[in-house]
Amino acid sequence: MGWLESGGEGSGEAPRASSSLPDCRNDVHKRRTLVTPAGGGHPHPDLTRPGRHAYIWFDRPGRPPYVVPSGDPGDCNGTANVGSTMDIITAQQLIDAPRDMRPHVVLLGAGASRAAFPKGDPTGKRIPVMDDLVDILGLQRLLDEAGPEIELGRNFEAIYSQLDSHPKYIHIIKTIEAHIDDYFSDLSLPIEATIYDRLLVSLRSTDAVITFNWDPFLFDAYLRNRDAIPLPEIFFLHGNVRIGACLRDDSWGARNGRCPDCGRHFVDVPLLYSIQKKDYSKDPYIRRNWEAAEALCNEAFTMTIFGYSAPTSDTGAVELLRRAWFARSKRELEHIEIIDIASDTDLYARWSPFTPTLHYHSVKAFEQSRISRWPRRSCEALLYPMTQGIPCEDFPLPSTDNLAELQAYASTIALPEDGLRPHEL
Repeated sequence: MGWLESGGEGSGEAPRASSSLPDCRNDVHKRRTLVTPAGGGHPHPDLTRPGRHAYIWFDRPGRPPYVVPSGDPGDCNGTANVGSTMDIITAQQLIDAPRDMRPHVVLLGAGASRAAFPKGDPTGKRIPVMDDLVDILGLQRLLDEAGPEIELGRNFEAIYSQLDSHPKYIHIIKTIEAHIDDYFSDLSLPIEATIYDRLLVSLRSTDAVITFNWDPFLFDAYLRNRDAIPLPEIFFLHGNVRIGACLRDDSWGARNGRCPDCGRHFVDVPLLYSIQKKDYSKDPYIRRNWEAAEALCNEAFTMTIFGYSAPTSDTGAVELLRRAWFARSKRELEHIEIIDIASDTDLYARWSPFTPTLHYHSVKAFEQSRISRWPRRSCEALLYPMTQGIPCEDFPLPSTDNLAELQAYASTIALPEDGLRPHEL
């Protein structure tokens, strides 16, 4: 179950400070089904009515949201009235009273890896994006072998699609695929804490990171943090150099590992798809990840788009996610955050279809994001200002590059979450 609070207006009373928030940690939580979008959950008109407080109960399959007028502060049966008792929600209040909410979904693109490692990985290997992949990986010689039939632009996926449309280039394609796999497989994380570590420990097990990246950083960061703190689920929409899958038993794990059910070695997940025939349903693992991504975008309370440029080669994929985002409601209240160094004009052109009421804002760096400023409470920190106009004090991640210190800080924030749902990895 998820609750939304709407703030009252026109009471004439000055806000008063309060020492606690209503503790709703004992609410029963309906587990998310990743391949079937959750039912119910549409904004209720009472949410915007002046002079009225209401609690809106989402995720009631087959039934409309249940609205309960507010009463005494602190009653978690639908009568808590936070807005009339305080003028700011403190960091400690947010930490101590996590809410049982829909997920925060993060879409991750190559720009996130470039931002995390602007000078390359610990060995100095540069992090490519699609527009400079040919230069960084030294693929020009192979492309020259194809001759003048191939138009060489900036975007590698467009070039690859031209090659893939001609059977005579199969040897060049195989060589390029092997070169890409080798290059990305050799990338590694430094010992120090990175943006990827910060991202993962700042999200809860009900949240999700959906990546389009081939590089190993998300997977490797997940492995080294998973025993320290509950982490979000991770999904790879374009495959990844670190993972393999068992197509028979619907399981996946580290490349060269074995299926826990049948004992067979995992097979590598494909990385490259032609633009003209981007059939993600062809590979069972990729198809299931896309089904999960659609369900998550449908269910999300908020979304962060980090370093993903939505290239023309992914137009169909972006539209798929956009339709899933709007399947729940018209999204007139929800907010989207964009972490990107692109201009405001470019970002508007790229992402305004996701925000019909233009409830989005952009920042240039991860440290400025809601995820970093309110680790593991990013949804709550958006809920109160959005529904009641109450600001929330931030408690950003420490600036340390010591991974153990970062994990310890995030672990203290995670402690009150035990009452919400079991720790699941």
